[in-house]
Amino acid sequence: MEPMLIFTHIPKSGGNTVNAIFRGICHHRGWNALTLSGSTSFYGRVLAPLELMVKTNIQRRCFEFITGHVPFVTSMTCFGPAQFVTVLRDPVARFLSDYCSQPDNIVQRDFGLSKIDHWLNTDLRPEFCHDNLQVRMLADAPRFSERATPAMLDEAIRNLKAFYLFTGILENIDGFINDVAEMCGVRIGIIPHLNKSNPYQHAITTDIADAVLRENELDMQLYEQVNAQIQERSSNGKQGSTQNNTERPEIVPISFPSSLPMLPARNVNRNSNQEIILGPGEFIAI
Repeated sequence: MEPMLIFTHIPKSGGNTVNAIFRGICHHRGWNALTLSGSTSFYGRVLAPLELMVKTNIQRRCFEFITGHVPFVTSMTCFGPAQFVTVLRDPVARFLSDYCSQPDNIVQRDFGLSKIDHWLNTDLRPEFCHDNLQVRMLADAPRFSERATPAMLDEAIRNLKAFYLFTGILENIDGFINDVAEMCGVRIGIIPHLNKSNPYQHAITTDIADAVLRENELDMQLYEQVNAQIQERSSNGKQGSTQNNTERPEIVPISFPSSLPMLPARNVNRNSNQEIILGPGEFIAI
């Protein structure tokens, strides 16, 4: 059994591309993967993943890779100890991508941006509209019922240093992917970028961007600190992510599969390479 690797998938930060790469790595290495999806992973409430794992008789030790929109503290509670990786994104771009892609907004001509001030100035926000989500997901507790605080930023920075092997940024996601793939003993040729472009860019005014930044100042401090560390590594000829001390295995080139079959799994053979996706009451194996 390889050491467990957990990807903290922060919403709207390039996670689809990262997960696709990990599927290829798991396929090549013969690893089992667990994806927490849908209501199970919705910002990682601890009870839901634990309940589903008990009901489906799935054990954490069965997996080498786990991913989902699950905060660090939830992953550590449910699956730790483990090794972690994550990707951050420019906080203004991340927040607006999250906001504009919501079902009520994506169908609007202006992607709902004409009403964004309402969400930024009310305490009764929908859950996707929390300030400083990146700091929240990496802190000791997300505290969604409270305003984010500088203490949470300190917690996030400490946890990144203590538990995360690699931290990348979306704006240099290829460097992060190459770092993690090398750590896993593989080399990725052409990296498939699966995350969509931003059709709402034309509707974002300077006032909107400034208002969003004011709501996400802690996220920006975290992002800028990580980005500065990445730039320093890059200037020294390293790849594009922060790195804690790890031993690198022998590198084996692999070809990335364009797709993997998805089959319903009621009787899962846990002795074979597979991916199990835990959603609201169902799981799928690859």
